[in-house]
Amino acid sequence: MDNFYKDIIFESSFGYAYHEIVFDEKNNPCNYIFLEANKAFEKITGLKAKDIIGRKATEVFPSLLDDNFDWIKFYADATRTESHTSYSRHSDKYDLDYWIDVFSPNKNHFVTFFSLMQLSETNFKNLFNNMPIGGVIYKVINDGLTGEDYIALDFNKKACIYEGKNKFDMVGKTSYELRPNLNEYGLLDVFRHVWKTGIPQKFGTKRYKDTQFNNFYDIDVFRLSKDTIVAIYDDVSDFIASQNELEEKKDNLQAYLDNAPYGIFIADKYGHYVEVNEEACRITGYEENELIGKTISDLIIEPQKQKAIDSFKLLKSQGIIDIEIQYLTKSGEIRWGGVRASKQNDDKYLIFVENITEKKANKAMVSRFENILNMEFMGYIFVDFDGTILHSNDYFANVHGLKADEIIGENLRIFHTEEQLPAAMETVRQIKEDQTMKYYEVMHWDSKNKREFPMLMSATVMKDENGSPQYIAALAQDITDYKILEEKNTQMQMMLQNQQKLESIGTLASGVAHEINNPINGIMNYSQLIADSTEQDSENYIFANEIIKETKRVAGIVNSLLQFSRQGKTSYSNALISDIINSSRMLIETLIKHDYIDFTVDIQDNLPQIRCRSQQIQQVLLNLITNAADSLSEKYGKETDKKKLQLRALLINKNNKEYVQIQVEDNGMGISGEIKTQIFDPFFTTKPRNKGTGLGLAISYGIISEHQGDIYFESEKNINTIFFVDIPVSADKNQLLI
Repeated sequence: MDNFYKDIIFESSFGYAYHEIVFDEKNNPCNYIFLEANKAFEKITGLKAKDIIGRKATEVFPSLLDDNFDWIKFYADATRTESHTSYSRHSDKYDLDYWIDVFSPNKNHFVTFFSLMQLSETNFKNLFNNMPIGGVIYKVINDGLTGEDYIALDFNKKACIYEGKNKFDMVGKTSYELRPNLNEYGLLDVFRHVWKTGIPQKFGTKRYKDTQFNNFYDIDVFRLSKDTIVAIYDDVSDFIASQNELEEKKDNLQAYLDNAPYGIFIADKYGHYVEVNEEACRITGYEENELIGKTISDLIIEPQKQKAIDSFKLLKSQGIIDIEIQYLTKSGEIRWGGVRASKQNDDKYLIFVENITEKKANKAMVSRFENILNMEFMGYIFVDFDGTILHSNDYFANVHGLKADEIIGENLRIFHTEEQLPAAMETVRQIKEDQTMKYYEVMHWDSKNKREFPMLMSATVMKDENGSPQYIAALAQDITDYKILEEKNTQMQMMLQNQQKLESIGTLASGVAHEINNPINGIMNYSQLIADSTEQDSENYIFANEIIKETKRVAGIVNSLLQFSRQGKTSYSNALISDIINSSRMLIETLIKHDYIDFTVDIQDNLPQIRCRSQQIQQVLLNLITNAADSLSEKYGKETDKKKLQLRALLINKNNKEYVQIQVEDNGMGISGEIKTQIFDPFFTTKPRNKGTGLGLAISYGIISEHQGDIYFESEKNINTIFFVDIPVSADKNQLLI
């Protein structure tokens, strides 16, 4: 067994050579010498061992120093490391590609696998253990007819990796114990043949499969001595898998080319078509044999031929182009083609062409529609039936404080509060169910600006060409401004109606008051005579005083009617609202204190004058304060510290005009929604019969209208009420009354 491992290496089908690095006087590597080469090396390289042993590499390869790669330095570096290096090399003589593994067994010496030097048995064993493929040595016993006749003597490192076991767990076992299906695999027949004849045999690539293994192996078997054989094998499963994958990709590629939705043209370096697919024939109207040989510019319309020529030049230089160009079909029809081309090599160019004539027309139409839809005053949105947003324009996103690209893929719930969402989703459900155009108003939520706002929407279900529902398309508009304007118009109409009512009632009141005044005075006088002429404890005296009391109440109503009918009769003068407020406060303060009301007055400093009838403005204030006090007492009763009444005066600007605004606020009963439109109607009151006539607010409304001002209110049931009185500032506003 002295040359046991040496024989393995020398009999291997892999070539090898052994070399020594040559150094110059500065101890830099400058060459290397061939020391040993085997027959496999001779076969692969075409070099004879006797012609190269002892010679320098530059003598064997005269052009070595002209190579772009510094091979001498490469090999010298390999001698300084303990690992091996692999690289590929091409043999022009044999037109073969092969791998070379470099390994350094000794200082300044290196082995190239496919060749080895004359080494000691220890070094050969080292080389055997470090071969890049698996190696197993078997001892043959008996007649070598069964797997039990082949006993494993040694495994190299790669073989241990392939087997997945430690070498010492496998040495001494039979081939059947290691690989139970070797006979079915066919390898035992090769073992017997090589052992009997001594002729090496290549088993080839074949799949081995048992309960542990399922791999492809490429195996070479040769005999070392009369009772030992060696199996050199490589696990090529990954290679086979990649080959199969490559074949599958080739098949898929061919299938794609045959069925591609694009016209595929393959052109040579001169721009001539050398191959086309079926789609290329279909979109041009030519047969395959008619297209072969045509140049790229042959199919292009005359005005764009130069563009086609220039694009092909660009393809040659840049390697890729993407253009749109018009071409002619065989029938003379002009079509648009979307062209994407890539350079495969200097002689082959792959060109994909799509007929985009219809797309161009649709794109132009879509562009027109998008211009319409992307208007600044109208939004549109597409959603699926689960409420997922598919598309939107900027307007729709912006009114919600968002951007269009931020809402794609989100759900409609981002546009609604928890309270609004059920109604919104119910609308989506109805649209999907009815599949008809719906117009509806729905509240939305702007999460960025924290505002709730109404949107007027029209929505319908969009269907495909088969009539199947696809998604919901909706147009939408923020109608906040419209609602405000609508409310203002409603208020204006109410004011006009109230003004007309007041004018009519004023005329009626004047006549009625005069007609009632005389008999009332007569009744009152006769009642007083009866009272004066009877005993105070008599029944007639009591009745007469009751008549006097009631006639005085009627006289008060008549007086109010007369005052109502005489509005506008007295003259206007400049006045300070602070004086009017203070005067009113003096008149009402006793009543306020009596009802335990916390009454505060806040007047802004240096308010300008207003031109008014001061007595009438005072009447309005007294009426508003009295109403507020009644509301507080109705809610809280007599004695409580919860009753709050505030009177404020400040300067405001409305419609580019200055007004002095009076605010009367209380935290009393509030005004319910169903009567808000009736508040200023004459004779409308919620007070008991003996506490109000229903003319106070109607008269106040008329007074403020006469002053070119506004009177209005805000109220929430059981929370509070604020009456606002806006009176225009006098033309002499800068003249303050001291």
